[in-house]
Amino acid sequence: MLIAVGRRAASVRSGWMVEDLAEDAEVVGPEGLCRRLRRVVGVVEGEYDWAAPDEEFAALRTRGPAEVLRLADAQADPWEALTVLAAGPPELTGEIVARLRALKASTPTKVPWDGFPDGCAWLVRGIGDWTPSFVRVLAPEVAEEVRPLLFDGGYLEGVPRLHRFYDDGHLRLDDWAHDVLALTPILTVAELDALLALRRGKPGIKSESTRTAFETAIGVTLAWHGEYERAYELIGDAVWETELLRTSGMADILPQLPSSQLLEWLARVHQIFHDPNVRGPLWEVFQDRWPELSRQELWSALDRWTVELPHDSRFGVLADVLLYRYPITQLAGAAETARILELIM
Repeated sequence: MLIAVGRRAASVRSGWMVEDLAEDAEVVGPEGLCRRLRRVVGVVEGEYDWAAPDEEFAALRTRGPAEVLRLADAQADPWEALTVLAAGPPELTGEIVARLRALKASTPTKVPWDGFPDGCAWLVRGIGDWTPSFVRVLAPEVAEEVRPLLFDGGYLEGVPRLHRFYDDGHLRLDDWAHDVLALTPILTVAELDALLALRRGKPGIKSESTRTAFETAIGVTLAWHGEYERAYELIGDAVWETELLRTSGMADILPQLPSSQLLEWLARVHQIFHDPNVRGPLWEVFQDRWPELSRQELWSALDRWTVELPHDSRFGVLADVLLYRYPITQLAGAAETARILELIM
């Protein structure tokens, strides 16, 4: 899983319901809430699970600055403390910047480290498990203040590392790419384009899996900027061993889409994924978005499904009925869904 963002769809994938978490905030208090958030955004070595939608931090935004500051001070990990502050009220912006400056100042950069060059950007060594979560919960106006400090030293220009395997050594961007892909949510379109230009150059990203994940993350963020066609192109091409990257990318685009783009997202899922077993989890994620569509749009969705979009098998149609049962029921009544299922079977 690459990313799970926003609204109820993302919380389904992370195992928590947004409404439940918000209610728990009133029951368990901020310390208990922070423990739950830590489980939600837990990081496994070599694999980052972006399962912390902004809405799941909304409970902290309602707390007073002093209470959130006390909670941040109780965290041993400086990035975890910064994430708590970023999820708090806007009055804590100055505290965020001050702590980030202190973290930067305490991070050594003058000595070559583990194959990275002398004097490389501080975030290469300074990044932590909670840094992606910190980036994700930053309010836009705070992110503008934080970005220059966070990426100081040329971090977004690519930081090569010397790898030694079976030869005398070669430079590659894989380690940097693995980290920067989780920071794309606060990047501009121009910065995303610059990252894409680095992937196949020299030294480039050598690992196919890392390069594909890198492209998928950029595709998702391009969609958030309204660059839908480019996003679908990048994610549609993100084939590597399994469908995990492509399904994660499509699921992560959905929560940020305006209602006007929902029908196109449905069509793209049909076009990209021919296996109904792969489409199934994406249909589950989509269910909460149906009520946003008008009756005319519901008719359009059914028309595209029955007339324009590819159908791979009877089982595929049966699986898709589980998605389209909402518009069928709304437009023709519950009995019609049962009738269609009977016809297919």
